[in-house]
Amino acid sequence: MWSSIKNIQFPETLAEAGNLAAQKNAAIFSGGTYLAAQRDQSVLSLVDINKLVTKKIDYSHGKLYCGAGATLQDLIDFFSKDDKHHLAAAARWSCASKNIRNQRTIGGEIAQGRCNSEVVVGISALNAQLEMKERRIITGLNIDLATVNTIHLERFAVLPSAPAFVIVVGVKRGVKIRIVIGGQARQLTMRDISEKEFDDQLIDNLSISAVDNFDDDHLGTRTYKQAVIRTGLQRVKGVL
Repeated sequence: MWSSIKNIQFPETLAEAGNLAAQKNAAIFSGGTYLAAQRDQSVLSLVDINKLVTKKIDYSHGKLYCGAGATLQDLIDFFSKDDKHHLAAAARWSCASKNIRNQRTIGGEIAQGRCNSEVVVGISALNAQLEMKERRIITGLNIDLATVNTIHLERFAVLPSAPAFVIVVGVKRGVKIRIVIGGQARQLTMRDISEKEFDDQLIDNLSISAVDNFDDDHLGTRTYKQAVIRTGLQRVKGVL
């Protein structure tokens, strides 16, 4: 771990884990890759919930359940017969290293709220329902895939292995479409529209609205990113 850590606690129940994590200078972990990378010196105690959250992934009758303890690599392996499955692809894009994917959990990915995680953007577009217990500890998620007609993800990155600076996902269910825009942004932009509304005017308006969550940086100006968002939306529209 890192120098500030004084102890690691192993609660027997989620209720105990919630109480321990509520204490000052404590943090919950399962995979722990984000905590290890950040090495926050204010964190003095770690609460290990590995044995309290399931790694189970189940898909039946169009319903997907994914336990919070399942890793990104577990998700990829689960859909190994469909290597291009949108969730498997999103998990692979979210982290280029297989070694880290073997540790990084679905629950942790969601809890971190990474806007440049294809998994986070994808499950937001799929309207995933989070399963939460005891002080809002994420224990799993449910996704209705049976009603999905089409899903398409566009990502823009300096290199294929680099984190995306713009991500655009569209999910079509019947005549309804959910669009989620993320990347190197402060927060996700989400919009539910009808198929008829998805025209050039909406694309222009949505790109203007979404770019408010982005900053000028080494990856480009906000004007450039707005153009990239617009391109992503146009490509998503072409597929949906």
